[in-house]
Amino acid sequence: MFRKGTFHKNIFFTFLLSIIFTFFYFRPLNSEWYRIITADGLGYYSYLPAKFIYHDENLDFKWFNEVYDKYYKYNSFATPAENFTADFNGKQINKYYPGMSFLWMPFFLGVHAVCKVCGLNANGFSQPYQMAMGFATLAYCCLGLWYLRRFLLKLFKNELIALVIPIMVYYGTNLFTYTIYIGTFSHAYSFTFITMALYFAWCFFKEDEQKFKNGLLFTLCALIIVFIRPINTLFLLAVPAFIGRLNIKEFFKQIKFTPLVLLIISVIGFFVFWQFYILYNQTGSFFPNTYHQEKFHFERGAHLKEILFSYHAGWFLYVPLALLSLLSLIFIGKRKQNAFLFLVLAVVIYLYSNWWYYTIFTRTVVDYTGVFALLAGYLLFYISQKPKLFKAALTLMILSVFYFQLKLISSA
Repeated sequence: MFRKGTFHKNIFFTFLLSIIFTFFYFRPLNSEWYRIITADGLGYYSYLPAKFIYHDENLDFKWFNEVYDKYYKYNSFATPAENFTADFNGKQINKYYPGMSFLWMPFFLGVHAVCKVCGLNANGFSQPYQMAMGFATLAYCCLGLWYLRRFLLKLFKNELIALVIPIMVYYGTNLFTYTIYIGTFSHAYSFTFITMALYFAWCFFKEDEQKFKNGLLFTLCALIIVFIRPINTLFLLAVPAFIGRLNIKEFFKQIKFTPLVLLIISVIGFFVFWQFYILYNQTGSFFPNTYHQEKFHFERGAHLKEILFSYHAGWFLYVPLALLSLLSLIFIGKRKQNAFLFLVLAVVIYLYSNWWYYTIFTRTVVDYTGVFALLAGYLLFYISQKPKLFKAALTLMILSVFYFQLKLISSA
């Protein structure tokens, strides 16, 4: 006999293994036309070989074009470096923020050491490096899904809800796409750290123990979120959904500089130094707007219909699970603080409907997968006392997952 919770936990770990299996089954691993490190990922990643292989202290990336031409067959720009560089005050800089390079550093240094020891091509873009970045995405996505399950368990004390929601939001949304096919974009990583940040915010406000550690971990996750995509500070709009009473005296009593706490503080310090060093070295500013040529156009009017319901880029049309999760709005009166979860999604939808390239919304909303996963959890929780309604809602959600996968296969 399984102990309580063990059965669901075993299924969850089987689910995590399925993510690795689908990566190897569906993803071309060594195609010169379809590399793992590609497009936006080239910008996020290139800080690492620039620092540790090419000793490019000025970050001018003059070495990049030659290396790219050796390993890639396709380029949509006049020169490969234009994939990620932009003009900033007369200088060509990497327009992508360096947060992802920090997350990849352990994987990069590990594979670089292996390549050196084994005599493999240690130039930063050969197959071992490509695979290492693919594994990094799998690892971080699984970490985010694991914390999502923990979060759902703490909120609802329901093993079934905590099991099915992570599975459905992974296989039923573009989180799947940006983990398996386009993993070096930032979106799966933003999902993980936004989910973790909200989890640690909940623990900080709702649990009496380890408030100092949870506060530090929230701070670390928040910093990572900012340095991956600064606009994702919008996730803070969701934090009030979990705010409770905070005993300041008790909080200060819990401040203990244990080895774990000192490690977290050291990681925060190194992370902040790494980010600001790179930003200032390139631009002469600690807070540069590296996307100054790409911006919001509020004067043109919002493209809400296009990003939510159009055949070209409709979120609700292609990811009906997201629409179903918003039905929890019906039960908002039972927990009015949940309005903040809706608020962050509403602001993200409105802002990106005004972005110059507004169809990007279909992937930027992947960052907030954890938010509407919580809403889906609230929906199932509130109707769990009505078995027929619960089964109907769960069935619709499962059908939505199959629908998403069918649309994905048909468009491949």
